[in-house]
Amino acid sequence: MAADWDMAREDILAIWCEKAGSLGYLHEKAASAKGALDRALTLPVIFIGVATSSIGAIAASGGDTSTLIQYTVAGFNLASALLLSTSKYLAPGDAAITHKDSAKAFSVFSRRLRFQLALPPDDREASAPLLEESRVTFNRLVEAMPPLPESVINAFSEKSGVHLPDVVAGPSPVGIYGRVLPEPEEADVEEGSIDPAEPNQL
Repeated sequence: MAADWDMAREDILAIWCEKAGSLGYLHEKAASAKGALDRALTLPVIFIGVATSSIGAIAASGGDTSTLIQYTVAGFNLASALLLSTSKYLAPGDAAITHKDSAKAFSVFSRRLRFQLALPPDDREASAPLLEESRVTFNRLVEAMPPLPESVINAFSEKSGVHLPDVVAGPSPVGIYGRVLPEPEEADVEEGSIDPAEPNQL
């Protein structure tokens, strides 16, 4: 193995690679979900607009049913306004774009590390600069990413075989070079004390 590469550095980069790949996948799914919500809120407004235009033309011709038609058009317009207000408040289209950008950024980062680790040590970039650059990049991407929907996280939480990001698996054990840490023991919860399993107690 090259002088500046060791198993500890490879392990660190492999963990970041897997977590970044998982986050890229999660943001891709979130982008799809937000895009579907955007279409669900936008398409009915288009259909309602076409329908009210047609009905309005009929109402303009007069007749005994013109009042009923006017009320119908008013109801459609109210529904359209509610959908538009909901879409403006949730902004699913903008959220889909943001998640898509995060998915691309995490995927590019993950692919770069995967490529480097797949090479023989002598053919890789120098480990120290790569490690520092990867640390800065991964932290920046995590801090800049938009919140993931709970539904996307829950659907992914059953997947295994890779190191999952903290947003899915929760806090992970700390690794110390050259040491194997014991498994954390579950502390007994005394009556009247704070149960760590119960939220909103602090």
